[in-house]
Amino acid sequence: GSEMSKFIKSNYITIGSVRNNLFKISSSYEKKTLCYISRYPDIFAEYSRHKDMQKIKKQFDSWQIELLEFSFKLLSNLKNYCLSNNLNLNILAKENRDKYSDLEYEFYNHILGKNGWTFHPRKSLYDSYEKIDKYEIVISLTSSLGQEAIARGKKVAFFTHDQCVGSNFGWPLIKEKKGNFFTNSNDEKEINRIINYLFSLTDEEWKKSIKPYEKKLFFYDKDNSILKKILKDLPY
Repeated sequence: GSEMSKFIKSNYITIGSVRNNLFKISSSYEKKTLCYISRYPDIFAEYSRHKDMQKIKKQFDSWQIELLEFSFKLLSNLKNYCLSNNLNLNILAKENRDKYSDLEYEFYNHILGKNGWTFHPRKSLYDSYEKIDKYEIVISLTSSLGQEAIARGKKVAFFTHDQCVGSNFGWPLIKEKKGNFFTNSNDEKEINRIINYLFSLTDEEWKKSIKPYEKKLFFYDKDNSILKKILKDLPY
């Protein structure tokens, strides 16, 4: 809002994600659990079908290939973290169960192997919101659901494959590429640092730490009360 106001003169009202606001936040979750929000663009699906990197490199742009390779290492290191800490890696699928979830499962199965993780297909368009509330920590590869999760008060670890300022989490409000809960690295050391930090915080400590970013980067408005009032007050 503050950045846009430099270019467009208007009054701005923060309402958050309309869809996210429709779902009541559940504060009940199992301690010492985590989930990974699946990001599954076309290049991931193509890799699931053929697993041929030479063919992939001929079909897709360099930034897409970098994202794919970044994801390989991130997922592998996340599984290593989980194994070392006696945790299960829960993958929240992007695709619906009746669509491409078999291909999506194969993508993760190829990287993670048979054990130490669980794949959760989407049962409906909106069940992801209910799922993320069940875990203590949510891991996001620059997904919009990750932004919605932090708006719901979840502890979220953000990873981005982009190395340039401007593509980092929270830009332009946040200029740094690395912070307490975000990074542009997929190294084991960074994964350990961020997830250990999030596990060390109480819910109250976490919410206090992200308070400066509320309304600027994310916002939750239960039942869309702000939007409803705006629409109600519109002249007819």
